[in-house]
Amino acid sequence: QDTSDPIMCSYKLVNVSFDVWGLSQRVEAYVHKVVQDILLVGHRQAFAWIDLWYEMDINDVREYEKEMQEKTNNKVAVGVEEK
Repeated sequence: QDTSDPIMCSYKLVNVSFDVWGLSQRVEAYVHKVVQDILLVGHRQAFAWIDLWYEMDINDVREYEKEMQEKTNNKVAVGVEEK
């Protein structure tokens, strides 16, 4: 334990229930596939940006999240105004 390096684990629980006879299995499988694809993209991006966040402490991460949230909200607001 003294020589171990930190690792990151990520667990997701996705529960899909679509109760329409004849469609439930296909719709549930499709939703699971789409969610899996979205999560894989996020994990790939997190790994690709490892140089950016590797040496951050929790306060740096929270500040970065706040900054990104503000940027995202601004983009969404601009998109809504254009409609």
